[in-house]
Parts: sequence; C-alpha cells; structure tokens
Amino acid sequence: MTNKTIAGHVLVPATEAQDQIATEREWEEWGKPLLTQDQFITREKRVLGPTDFSVTRRQRWALVPADDTTTTDFLSACETYRRPILVKRPGKDEVERALSYSVCSVFVPENKRRNGYAGQMMRLLQHSLSPQDDVPALLDQQEQASIEASGALVVPLHEEGGEFKDGGKYGGNATCSFLYSDVGDFYSQAGWTVLGNRHVEWKPLSSQDRPDPLPDGAKWLQPEELSEVGRIDRQYLLSQLQNTSSDSTAIRFCVDDPEATSWRWLIKRSYFYATTLLPESAPKPTFFGLKLSSSSGKEADASYAVWMFDFIERKVAFLRLRYTSPSAFAQLVGAVRQQAAEFGMKKVVAWNVDLASLEAKLTDKDESKLKEGERVDSFEKELQGGVVVERKGSSASLPALAWYGDKKKGEKIEWVCNEYGWWC
Repeated sequence: MTNKTIAGHVLVPATEAQDQIATEREWEEWGKPLLTQDQFITREKRVLGPTDFSVTRRQRWALVPADDTTTTDFLSACETYRRPILVKRPGKDEVERALSYSVCSVFVPENKRRNGYAGQMMRLLQHSLSPQDDVPALLDQQEQASIEASGALVVPLHEEGGEFKDGGKYGGNATCSFLYSDVGDFYSQAGWTVLGNRHVEWKPLSSQDRPDPLPDGAKWLQPEELSEVGRIDRQYLLSQLQNTSSDSTAIRFCVDDPEATSWRWLIKRSYFYATTLLPESAPKPTFFGLKLSSSSGKEADASYAVWMFDFIERKVAFLRLRYTSPSAFAQLVGAVRQQAAEFGMKKVVAWNVDLASLEAKLTDKDESKLKEGERVDSFEKELQGGVVVERKGSSASLPALAWYGDKKKGEKIEWVCNEYGWWC
C-alpha cells in the first residue's frame, strides 16, 4: 500500500526518535502539572511500554512532509492499538474473529494548530487502517449501501493463528476502528460516528451507608487475577452475540480480550498516579475486580465487575459490569461505591448500563432532558442511587466508530459491551 498524500503531507509509522518526541510533547497536554516530564515518560516507556497490551499492539503515527518523513519537527501524531474482535453477521450461524484498531493520543503541538493538520492526519489514518485504502462513509450512510469483498481479515472463531494469521500485518486489514472523542463529532469528517455516550453515575457511599452484604464465595480480584473474569466474560459475550432475540438485521461485534490485557493496562496506567502522587504512607487500592458466584453454581452465570481508580479526576470507572440479577447489580455497585469512599474518590461511573434489565425505562421526557444535558434521577431505587447522564463537550470521551468490513444494504452495526474497558 503506497502512502496517500494530502497537501504535501503523509502519515508514517513513527521512528523511535519521533515516538520519543511525541511523548515529550504530550506531557504538556496530559502530564502537567501533576507529573514532571521525566515521570510522564517513565509512565509511557517503562511502566506501560513492556506490557503485553503495548508490545504487540501499539503503533505511533506521525504526520510529516512527504519529502522529509523522518523529521523530528513533525506536524502531529497519534497512536493506534490493534484489538481482536468477535463478529456475528445476520444469516451466519457462527461467530467469527476479526480485527479492530483503537485510536488515541491525537495531538497537535500548540505552535502547529489551526492549520488543519489533525483533520489531515485522521483522514490519512483511515487510508492506513482501511482495507479499501479510503475514508469510510458514516454509519447511517452505510445503511443505504453494501460493502463486498472488503479485504478485512476475518477468520473462524477457533482457527489456529487467530489474530496474527496475516503474519502480524499492521493496518489495511481491519473490520472497524474506534476512538473516544473529547471534541464532539469533530472526527465525523474523517469517518468516525459518535455512538453510545450515556453512563450511570453514583456518589461514593457515605459514612452512614452500608453496601449490600456480599454472598458466600464472593471473590475480590487483584490485577493479575482478572484474566479469570476475562475468560468467563468471553463466553458470555459469545452467547450475547448468538442471541436470536436481537435485531436480525444488525451486524453485532464486541472487543475480544479473554486475557484482560486492556483492563490490566488501564489499571496499571491509573495506578502509576497512586504510587507517584500519593504519600508513601497513604492507603492504596489492592483490588480491581469482584466476582460473585451464581446460585446455579455455574461459572458462566457469575456476576462480576472490573474497575480502575482515576486519581486525576478522582473517580472510579467500571471497566466491565455484568450482573445476572438486580440483587447482584446492587451488591457489585455497593462494593465499588464503598471502594470509592475508602480511597477518597468523588464519583463512580459505568458506561452504557442496560437500563431495561433493571426496569429503568426512560420516558420521552427523560430522553429530552438527557439531550438537553440534564441528569435523570428518576430511577435512583432501580439504579442503587445512580443517575443517568448523557456525556457532551470537552473531556466527554464519546465513543466513535468507523466500519470497513463487508455488510449488506440495510444492515446496521451494533457494538455489544461498549463499556469503559476499551477506552485508551
């Protein structure tokens, strides 16, 4: 695949020197004032760099002049992470494996802004990721068209080779990509559609509150134990993709991460702030997951939660929240709200909670309030004190999806388990 050129610029995999400079630049935006530049570089290179999530999946990209691709005075940069996904297509009996890429760290230095470099870079990134070497149409436009012989890498679920069947090729093989926008629908100009931007938010438990008692056999999990939940979660997600009661015209997909590499990476990144910013004597979290045994005794029916502590915004974010009953929901939420109180957090959030399963059915009035930026607190009993929020504006982390894979006219795309655990 040859590099596309926009206004004399190309997007290239960053050299080691460009990658280092990009990290130093990002400190100005995302490291200061809490971290020194050395601390920020340590987090990126020594703490996160050797992880299994970064080593085999990460790529830095740089926007450069077409005639000077190794310059250290590049115009902008971003990162992508290669992520396997599970896909269930209408009319097919079996779930298949494919590839996605998540996009993050989109950054233009202050002295190079207002020149359109971010837009150029993101359109060129689409050319690098898409098998069609093009910027895809937005999701609603794609419903009116079909994509055939896309060139996206798709393999049977249990086929040997799996993720790296193509020899580890990076880009030009994806079924989709996604990012989390802090600038509204800016990225729609480059083919990413914002979707799924609601969450439930709770306050930490007060000193007068007591969480619901946990059932016998409840297990608190440290980061190295989260793959235990990841493997259970994969089986649950497979069953959800096979759910015949779902929209038969939708292509349904989810991120495939049975070893919990993404969860452990996010926890390790956030925990760096605890060890760097807090006094050595200050209490620090030990547990980042909780599994509840099911009444049936079957592991597949377990309820569980995985979370991280954000010591910058002082919040606890559910990375994954799966419950098989309202009582399990109450137990998991109560336990995490207690953790938030214990470590001085201000709030707890969970993205895209299945409100209907908790009998919290939004009315037209509720929908209008959410669209106006108001919180809906009508279901505090059902949501264990939680309120529903629709995120907007800066720092909103709006999930946005671009689709490249085969699809028929009229087929929609449904992202199953669009939760915080895939953010980066």
